Parts: sequence; structure tokens; C-alpha cells
Amino acid sequence: MSVLFLRADCQKKLFPLLSRLTAFVKGISFALRVACGYNASMIVPLRVKAYHCSSNGLLLPHVLAHLCQDIASDHADVLGFGFEQLKERNRIWALVLLRLEVTRQPRYGMQLELETWPSAAGRLRACREFRMTDAAGNPFLLGSSDWMVLDAQSRKPQSLDDLDMTPHVRPQRLLGDKLPRHKPEGGGQELARFRIPLSALDANGHVNNTEYARFSYDALYAHGYSGAMRGLGMTFHSEAFLEDELSLKYTREDEQHCVVGYREASPVFSALFTLE
Repeated sequence: MSVLFLRADCQKKLFPLLSRLTAFVKGISFALRVACGYNASMIVPLRVKAYHCSSNGLLLPHVLAHLCQDIASDHADVLGFGFEQLKERNRIWALVLLRLEVTRQPRYGMQLELETWPSAAGRLRACREFRMTDAAGNPFLLGSSDWMVLDAQSRKPQSLDDLDMTPHVRPQRLLGDKLPRHKPEGGGQELARFRIPLSALDANGHVNNTEYARFSYDALYAHGYSGAMRGLGMTFHSEAFLEDELSLKYTREDEQHCVVGYREASPVFSALFTLE
């Protein structure tokens, strides 16, 4: 009996260590391939944890967005145009558009893989893709995003030409060549009104983009618009900061539930959900 307990205890200690070691080896392998000029994506292992999920065991929309944001940041760091590299130039990355399509619902305890790659790089805008699969290659998530680089003080768009992104581009977009940009028309049912809390801010000093997905999904649920997410399209219009008052307004657009966040009369974000 004591041997069995010892083995179980050892497994609990060894599993996180082996997971970190596997991720480290994959990171080193990827860095070596990049150094040798190999144009590749980044793939990281993912275990769906309890705090990733709602009470139904399904991975939450804002967590999906957060996982995509994390791997995008890690990949940019490896390629040489990440947060710290841009900080030295007084610049920041800003997410402009995000689209996610869930083909199978990720659930608590699943072992999955998340992959990302830069899919385009123009003078002012860069694109990045996301794909989540299981060990057999079955797709769970397809994602696509558009990004800009801004001056950290003026928030004006900056040229991407000196970031030398082109050698790392894999020109494969998963959800079409051009993502739709939502244009709010005003009006709608107010779902919530609140001031931005400290916990919603990120290292750039503004509300993190994933928080808008969380605000919206929570507000929809509170008003009876429930169901697992099948799709999410987000447009980011402007920034919000600590103690800004945000009003979330709802409209129905075809089969999508649209939530627009306003600061005073100006739109901050649009979130279009497709729910089961």
C-alpha cells in the first residue's frame, strides 16, 4: 500500500516537471531551427485545466483568446519582435481583429496542442494564425488575427518594415484572406455598465483584449443568452483604461449575438458570438 502511495506521489511531482521539460526542449528545438533559417510555426502542448473552464467543463471564450495571445507573444519573442524587443524601440503590439471558430469543444482534462505562425506582414499590419488539435490531429479551434505596432506614447501606427518579419511568414490563412471589421451603428439593449477594475489591465497599461471577451460573455449569460461558443469575431476600436466607465450594448445580427463596449459615446470593442 505504501509503495502505491509513493508511486502516486512521485507521479504528481514528476508530471509537471516532465511537461515543463518537454516544452523547454520544444522551445530550444524551435529556436535552433529558426537560427538555421527554417521557416516554421510554434507548437506548444496544452492541458485544459479547471480554471480554464466554466461549470460545464467547457473551455471559456476569453481563455481561448488568452491562450492564443500567450503563444503569439512567446512566438514573437523567439522570432525577435516580441514585447521586450519592441519595448526597447518604444513600441507595442496592438491586436486589431480576432476571429475564432470552434470545431470541437475543448473540455477539462484534455491534452491538446496549440500552433501559431505569422501568415502575412505588410507595412502597417501583420497577420497570425492559430490552430488547436488533439494528438490525432483532429481540429478543435481555428483562429486568425490582425495586428499593428503602435508608438508606446502617441499610440500612432508604426511601420513594420524594420522588424524583418517576412522570412518567418508562412502564407496560409485559415479563415480567409481578409477578416471582417465590425462597424457599430449605435443603439441596442444595455446589458451592463461598470468601471474598469485593476485586474483587467495588462503590462501595456490598458484593458487586455481578452477581458472584453470575458465581459461580453458574462453579460450575455446574465441576460439569458447562454450556450457554448462556436465562433467569436472581435474588432478593437480604441483603448480603455483603469476606472473608465464601460457600457455594454447588445444587438442581434443575423445568427450572431453582438456586444459593443462604449466609453461615453465612442466604441471600444465589438464582440460577435455564435452560440450553440
